[in-house]
Amino acid sequence: MLCSAENEVVLCTQQGHVLLQHLNTNLTTTLLDNSTMDLKSVKIQVSADKRYILMAYNIRSITLAIETSHSMQGKEEGAESERLLMEREREREREREKRGKGTEEGPRSSEEEEEKCRENREQGRKSQERKLGSTVCFATFQGSTVCFATFQVFSLSFTASYVLYTVASGEVLDLIPAGVEVSVLQYAAWGPQENQLIYVFENDIYYKADVSSPAMRLTTSGKVGQEVNGLSDWTYEEEILLKYPAHWWSKDGARLAYLKINNSATPLMEIPHFLGGTYPSNMLYPYPKAGSSIPVVGLFVVNLYGPAHTLEMIPPDSQTIRESYISMVNWITSTRLAVVWLNRVQNQSVLCVCEATTGACAEKHKMAKDLLQDQNQEAPLFSADGSQFYLTLPAKQGASGEFRHIASLPAQPAILSASPRFLTSGNWDVAQLCALDEENSKMYGWSTSPQTCPGVPKVTIHSTGDPSRYTVVEENSLLATSLSVKHLPETLYRTISSDSYDLHLKLSLPPGWLSQLPYIDGRRIALYGKGFGGYLTLKILRATEQMFRCSAVMAPITDFRLYSAAFSERYLGLPGKEEHAYMSASLLEDVHKLKDQNFLLLHGTADARVHFQHSAELLSRLVKVKANYTLQLYPDEGHTFREERSIQHLQRSLLHYFHNCLQHDPLLAEEEEEEEEED
Repeated sequence: MLCSAENEVVLCTQQGHVLLQHLNTNLTTTLLDNSTMDLKSVKIQVSADKRYILMAYNIRSITLAIETSHSMQGKEEGAESERLLMEREREREREREKRGKGTEEGPRSSEEEEEKCRENREQGRKSQERKLGSTVCFATFQGSTVCFATFQVFSLSFTASYVLYTVASGEVLDLIPAGVEVSVLQYAAWGPQENQLIYVFENDIYYKADVSSPAMRLTTSGKVGQEVNGLSDWTYEEEILLKYPAHWWSKDGARLAYLKINNSATPLMEIPHFLGGTYPSNMLYPYPKAGSSIPVVGLFVVNLYGPAHTLEMIPPDSQTIRESYISMVNWITSTRLAVVWLNRVQNQSVLCVCEATTGACAEKHKMAKDLLQDQNQEAPLFSADGSQFYLTLPAKQGASGEFRHIASLPAQPAILSASPRFLTSGNWDVAQLCALDEENSKMYGWSTSPQTCPGVPKVTIHSTGDPSRYTVVEENSLLATSLSVKHLPETLYRTISSDSYDLHLKLSLPPGWLSQLPYIDGRRIALYGKGFGGYLTLKILRATEQMFRCSAVMAPITDFRLYSAAFSERYLGLPGKEEHAYMSASLLEDVHKLKDQNFLLLHGTADARVHFQHSAELLSRLVKVKANYTLQLYPDEGHTFREERSIQHLQRSLLHYFHNCLQHDPLLAEEEEEEEEED
């Protein structure tokens, strides 16, 4: 669902139709009829004027993009699409030579050529499905066929080709850079006005004032594996911004703010891919580990109306932001931005207001607080005149401790040290601010509260002027019907206080568990964890002796020196200064404590988040101490599995492992009975 105007929303239905719903009249307009298409797996965006639809696709299965390198000398990141295109061209050349010269068996007939082409296409399709999942195709109004697929690079990012669909005529046009025959774009999106749009190609930003206008190149510094404009690299996507786009439009569409992320000094991580070739291929990408060089980031603003003019936003001269991250950018007006800079270890933040016309930034609020480590940087809300801004800050609530509440602060540099004025209080958190309505003296946000409406959620749109008015967008009736015949677990939330630390606990329990199991069988308890959860699982095993019957760990972090700098340093500091903290946190120390523990270790060899290196280091030490463990590897699978067969195998493996481990043991039952008789 996408809100396209004050009283309109764009909906993509389960059947693949794209609809425009008018909330005032409850009337619906069809923008794209999917009765003869299958667009369920396609990413769709509608322009602000509702005249065009931008669709992500891959028209040629060979043009999938993987950020890889095959250079043995420079080890610079390259594009898999280029390699595949070259291979395809060489294959075509060989086919042309065969057609011209024939083979030892003689030249092929036209029927044989057609059959060979069909075989090649089928092989390409199967290869594509193996790597991407099934490709979706549909027939356009012009009778041509367009096939859709996207390839996911990390958690959120993907590369794809794009087409522009004209709502009025059904015409489909490719969105490609000038002078390029076939292109895989890194990103494309509409702007806030009419049908202006931008796309990112080879790490540079291109702008089109409208669909029919030629593209204007806004940046020229992009270099694969070294510098990217307007998009997140791995660090920013996974740890800082938590999204792929790293650019922000002003509301009037006149300016575009974007990050320039330079990784020329960042070490490269190499991920091998073993399948599908005689020799393995490698994916290299900038990945700063704890203590290594981190990306150098700059914030730039380009003027889109009139001659393109780009300015860098210069942060104030502060010791805390010399080696820094930019964690939040938000337009206040058409010429002013709010920006948050974080120091490297992320325990100090500086909120600044930058003038897009001059590049000057003034410090508005500085925060040095451990809670920054657990709080994503939200965008503050500013008053219309810019004199006040609002954000959530931790506030003491007596003996209950700190909770995040709405605070008001002056935005004037002259009163930088002013204390915040809190507008809310209580033993609950304001999770995020959404909007400020000064005319009606209201502020909108969302908070945490106990679940009051269990069951399948519905999606509704409510009128802020008249709370009794609302529109039901999604009933989720099909999901409700499907779940009605299933027994769902009960979820309980608890807080366990230990010393000065509160441990938040989430329990997922079988339905009716309390009546059926009045006690817990202490001899049949198992643990499971993935990533950081896998780390905690092994930590618990190492700290206990035979408390758990068995455990399974998926892609565990074993040493934070091998993990992302942004994450590791956020909690442990810099390795050079906090070596003891890293040693204490490492699972690679005292591995002999895991020797007699029964656990299953699982890992995808192409995991780009928790590298297989973590498990390899652990396995090396487990072998030395002759530990009792079971290993299951998944070739070329990442942190989140792509292949359905791998997902199913993982689920079966876990179920089989825990079933064998936790099944009733008659000998154990006899021992329990004897103990009860002795008591």
